[in-house]
Amino acid sequence: MVIRKYILPLIIIISLLGIGVYFLQQKDLDKNNQEIPLEQSLIKLSKLWETGDLDGFKADKCEQIPKSFRRCNAKFLKCLVDNGYRINDLTIDFPILSSQKISYQLINGRYLWIKLKNNNNTREALLENICGEVRLKEGDYALGPQSRNEFVWSSEGRKIFVDKFQVLNWQIAEWIEQKNLSLKIPKNKKDFTAANWLLPEQMQDYCHYRGGQVAMAHVLDAAFFYKTYDRGDTVFHRSPYPWQPKGRKTFLKDLEKKSFKLEKKHCMKIHAKECKEMLNLEETYKVSPTWSGVFQALGGEIEYVRNPYRPRRNINVSSWYFPMNSSWHQVGRRAFWDGKGHKVTNFSFTREDPDEKIEDLGVAFRCMRFEDD
Repeated sequence: MVIRKYILPLIIIISLLGIGVYFLQQKDLDKNNQEIPLEQSLIKLSKLWETGDLDGFKADKCEQIPKSFRRCNAKFLKCLVDNGYRINDLTIDFPILSSQKISYQLINGRYLWIKLKNNNNTREALLENICGEVRLKEGDYALGPQSRNEFVWSSEGRKIFVDKFQVLNWQIAEWIEQKNLSLKIPKNKKDFTAANWLLPEQMQDYCHYRGGQVAMAHVLDAAFFYKTYDRGDTVFHRSPYPWQPKGRKTFLKDLEKKSFKLEKKHCMKIHAKECKEMLNLEETYKVSPTWSGVFQALGGEIEYVRNPYRPRRNINVSSWYFPMNSSWHQVGRRAFWDGKGHKVTNFSFTREDPDEKIEDLGVAFRCMRFEDD
């Protein structure tokens, strides 16, 4: 496992109960000390890490981090500890491996290194970020527009994990700090909005830091498409909309009716141009949910994908740059981005173009990874 090259000289990794905490065994630990209370406290801390539930603890300085972003968030946990959070009066420390000026140490971009102290007794652990991704169900999958129902690839026997959400600016800021990069986040970008200003090589570097790669088109199609079968497993249909089977009526059929009124519930399915003022920040985080547990399938930001099957179809276009009645708002419909900049001239759309008043287009991304047994 890659993580060993960083910490093997210091510790032995012991996985416990599959809950995302790895205990680190100290060589000089007294067998007669308070090992069990320390471990119980560490389990409690790991639950806070995974749920973000403060259980009554108040820390006003940490409230700036919205509730939806507190799970598996090292910055949030460090803020709580800095503002008095304790478990059973134990001291919680954040060891640092390097000489960098960082607030906490992330191993391979996924594991937060912590230490609990009680008198002369210590217990260390790695808290794994297991909150932001889902494992893709094994099966056969197609690629591209929903009219093409032939199988293209299979995930049988493969552990594929996909980010639930597009990468946010606070995650890029964390990467920059951890790796001491010279990269600067534009001043007009907010922490908890999508990192839509990077270029493909930078996106790939970030995902590599987390042990993965930029999500590939066929993997996202597998996660997005709502797939149903006929005649056993021999014929299948894919809906262009990730929330329902193919053939069912959607609210989009009623857009032209005078009696139709666009509501928040519609924007939560497709975050289109008309919706930008209707959703708050945390709602934009969980728009367009899919059967797989992945979000932001339609609308919001344009999303960059790596497409080994059709390299010139490397962005999912459905976004808030287009009105709700746009033909772009279907799963699998893509265009081309040359990856050299964010001007409209860097994009080639195969059907309708964005509003001519728009000069720059943001492009978000998410990561995926393969895991060996």
